[in-house]
Amino acid sequence: MSESGKKRRYIPTDRAGRQPWIHHGLTEGNLTPCRSCRTLLEVKLQRSQASVLVSHHGAIEDLALVCTECGHVLCADCALAASSVPNRPSCDSCGGNMTMPMST
Repeated sequence: MSESGKKRRYIPTDRAGRQPWIHHGLTEGNLTPCRSCRTLLEVKLQRSQASVLVSHHGAIEDLALVCTECGHVLCADCALAASSVPNRPSCDSCGGNMTMPMST
């Protein structure tokens, strides 16, 4: 527990300081497979590090989403299926939040 009384999340030392949503090795317009279902997804890099509001599932359909914790790439269907919170995509491997990959 931290001094504030909140439970600290364990981050393996090999991942500490990593930013997989930025340092992902993906290129705009390329196709990459979903780690779970192997569907090919188009890479659309987000230009700013601001939050993205998704109004409906179709807005992120067929786009690559990257886990903010482990860096795995998933499709929206797999990320939404792995989530316990409606409309909040999660990683099926570590439970981390999913976002669009960002450009540097």
